[in-house]
Amino acid sequence: MKIWLHRISHHAETAYPLLKKGYLSIGFVDFTSSEFIKETEKEKGSWTYFDKKIKEKWNSTPRTRYNLWRFIHDMKKGDWVVVPSSGKFSIYELNENSAKPINDVDVKNIKTWSKDDVFLKNERLYKGSNENCSLIDLGFFRDVTLIERDIPRNKYADSLLTSRMKFRAVNQRAKLTRVLG
Repeated sequence: MKIWLHRISHHAETAYPLLKKGYLSIGFVDFTSSEFIKETEKEKGSWTYFDKKIKEKWNSTPRTRYNLWRFIHDMKKGDWVVVPSSGKFSIYELNENSAKPINDVDVKNIKTWSKDDVFLKNERLYKGSNENCSLIDLGFFRDVTLIERDIPRNKYADSLLTSRMKFRAVNQRAKLTRVLG
């Protein structure tokens, strides 16, 4: 089992309500497809495929692509994910080995923090109404189960974990040394 730190910073107004329903999400909507996931998950040659698709679509290879790589390729069923928020953190367990495209998420009864409806259209997430909507750049999700919610950082996270929770990268490997008593 690996432990991951996954910061929700992209479209938090939708990502946190999805997380409450058991969906850990990440951006990169430009790459949302089952084929992209399948090819990225492969052990041999998957980085070549992954990097090539990023370059083709964006004409560059931003460092942020490693966040998507870890989310799809490295995270596995049974791994724990630490999700920091202001002054606290929550721990989740990954339920499956595979990430899924965002169009597989059940958006029934999901609303953003500002109470906008969330809905699927053309295999993408949107908020608002069909006539007046905005794209939500969340492309992939993982099914998770909550282990513990809203753990105070100052009581249960050592200095190393607290420091890593401040790091701006979306996801990274983490160590839990003094968590949950």
